[in-house]
Amino acid sequence: MGVGSVTYDDAREGDHAEVRLWQGDVVELRVRGHIDFYAPSSQQAVLPWLALGCLILAGGAWALLSGRLSALFAFPNFGLLFVAIGVGWLGSMALFGGHLVVWVFAIAWTGFAVFWTVGAWRDG
Repeated sequence: MGVGSVTYDDAREGDHAEVRLWQGDVVELRVRGHIDFYAPSSQQAVLPWLALGCLILAGGAWALLSGRLSALFAFPNFGLLFVAIGVGWLGSMALFGGHLVVWVFAIAWTGFAVFWTVGAWRDG
């Protein structure tokens, strides 16, 4: 990960920069009012496993609801992927934190995905 282009363009030689560390990893850089956030190595290491868990969750839900390979890409089952993404997103923020606005959006995303999937199952 690199420095954001706006921060890089606005920074000048001799500017004061504030760097925040977490267990030896840079997690925040502040220069001239610009803030760049960086994921620590522990977060980067767990995210692929969290994504795999979400795919397993979606596959497990599909297997419980249908179990037929031909129905995997059917309209009602498509929503399970969005539910899994929402659950993974909420799980990631529960582990690593997140801004209130992002929490609200993630909850709305997951709620809509569940509502859409249940509605598609009822209609289909």
